[in-house]
Amino acid sequence: MIFAAISAVINLVFGATMFFTLGFFGLALATSIAGWTNVILLTRVLFQEGHLRFDKRLRLRLPRILAAALIMGVVSWLLSRWAEPMLNGFIPNDYFWLGVVCGLGLFTYVVFSFVFRAFGMADFRYAFRRKSTE
Repeated sequence: MIFAAISAVINLVFGATMFFTLGFFGLALATSIAGWTNVILLTRVLFQEGHLRFDKRLRLRLPRILAAALIMGVVSWLLSRWAEPMLNGFIPNDYFWLGVVCGLGLFTYVVFSFVFRAFGMADFRYAFRRKSTE
């Protein structure tokens, strides 16, 4: 709860400051900085309390996950550059192209996660299994 409040204050201060210099990009950057601050603070506490350990499985998969994420980021950036001329200010049209870029970015991540063996079908079955409500 404290870390969420710290992140909210960081977001507010950076957002208010950067909006006037960078515009809406500044708001997005402030949100990203606040989010990563929250991640870093939470990770530190989880390590200290022994709730987070980098086991062999994670150490083997993390570089593969990061590689798939990097490729997804590059593909999404290229797709956004490609889709930009099709944006015309008409909200349904613009949201459609946003959905195309995001959907193809997600598809790219899933494909490269399998190509790099960052995840397997067993992982998806485990993640999406139905849990009993006993």
